[in-house]
Amino acid sequence: MPAGDKRYASDIEALAATARKEVGQALPAAEAPAAIGAASSTAHKQEVAGVAGDGGADNSDRTEVDFAQRTYYAGKYYKSTDGLILIPASRRYTFTKESGATQSDEYASPP
Repeated sequence: MPAGDKRYASDIEALAATARKEVGQALPAAEAPAAIGAASSTAHKQEVAGVAGDGGADNSDRTEVDFAQRTYYAGKYYKSTDGLILIPASRRYTFTKESGATQSDEYASPP
């Protein structure tokens, strides 16, 4: 083994020995978290004044017929949590309902 490699090996051994000395120290006891009480929730549809019926909403399945109809905000992107992937910010998706009606969902511009 060349002399330089022996020096690096001895440095690594010295670091490992120091780390081994510190391993024996006990960690402090963690405090128990406070109890969280039980809870329940109920949602109720609220009628909007001046609007008759349910606004024409239906709960039928929707299908995106043409991916190319999607629109995006120019120059606006969401970043993945690691920052490596940029996802274009959606502006509008268009769907067709089971009834044959077309529905568009439009999203607000991101900051």
